[in-house]
Amino acid sequence: MNAAQLGAFIKLFDLDGDNTVDCAEFLTQFFKIGLQAKGMMGKPDTPSRLKAFKTELKERVLNPAKARRKPQSPSRMSSFATSQLLFPKPRPKLKRVNPIKKLKRVNGGRATSKDEKLRRRFEFGKVTARLDLSTPVNPRDQDICLLSIPEFVYDMGEIRELWLSNNRLSLIPLAIRKFHHLHLLSVDGNCLTQVPKELGQMTQLRTLHLARNSLTDLPSYTSNLTNLTTLILDDNNFHHIPESIVSIRSLQKLSLARNDITSIPAGIKRLRKLRELYLDQNPNFGPDIPAILSNGLPCLAALGLAGTAVPPAVQKSLTLGINQATAIFEPLAKLDSEMRALLKQRAAKSKARRAKRVLATAQSQEAPKEE
Repeated sequence: MNAAQLGAFIKLFDLDGDNTVDCAEFLTQFFKIGLQAKGMMGKPDTPSRLKAFKTELKERVLNPAKARRKPQSPSRMSSFATSQLLFPKPRPKLKRVNPIKKLKRVNGGRATSKDEKLRRRFEFGKVTARLDLSTPVNPRDQDICLLSIPEFVYDMGEIRELWLSNNRLSLIPLAIRKFHHLHLLSVDGNCLTQVPKELGQMTQLRTLHLARNSLTDLPSYTSNLTNLTTLILDDNNFHHIPESIVSIRSLQKLSLARNDITSIPAGIKRLRKLRELYLDQNPNFGPDIPAILSNGLPCLAALGLAGTAVPPAVQKSLTLGINQATAIFEPLAKLDSEMRALLKQRAAKSKARRAKRVLATAQSQEAPKEE
């Protein structure tokens, strides 16, 4: 874009007048313009309708104040389409819940910039099932840092991802169990010292980020997360790998970097699907590594031991053992996929033959009737 095109883009898509266009604003305006234009297609006077539509958009960019004050809709367009689609309200009213009303009561009847940002993220999360309440690293946006999870978040029971990174949360509320369909939960970069047992009720959870907190252990209820595949616990205060972790048979990635881990429990051999294990920057991790790392985890393909007391020779031998195990495992996985493809192909052929027999039977039954 050149400067003029960029300016026109900002004027057309900037709904709240802050000289920035976020994702929600762009998608709202983009789809509304698309629906309006699609409604004109197929009509007898489509070219004239589109020409009038483009003229009005151009008038809105050139003189936005006049266009908003006195909208001049084309002669063949309804006033409802012009007012609702060409000039959408910057802050549409929510149907089910309006978090701004709750926030205004707390702030003395006025909506702050933090409230506006939370509202935008809330509305976008309702559409995408992904609610991001993380605090960006940019110092300009530090004012959205949360001390607690807003109450209106718990009204979104259908969300699949919840991001709460880089805030100041000291605990995870018990109401977290309301998210029955949650697949990803990220609470890294907060002030957590413990995890509630209600987290074990979120059986659909697949990814859990708890890095950069002050955790020392995980409750036994964590073993109920039977669908969990990724668990990130970097930069905490763990002195050992909790027993509840080695009971999660579905785990494929486990990261405990930059803790104070000293040893690996023998029960880790139960993690038969584990492919990635990271123990970097654990200075007290002793040199006597159990042999289970090389022959007890058949799927292990990545092992991080940088910054530990493990001698380089032992690290090299473990890496070679892992590479050999992977070299055996990958051809087996390829063979399994080929067998599945062959079975699908045979099932398709059998289905086609069955359909031909049914068709031939139907034709043979109709032949005597025609005679």
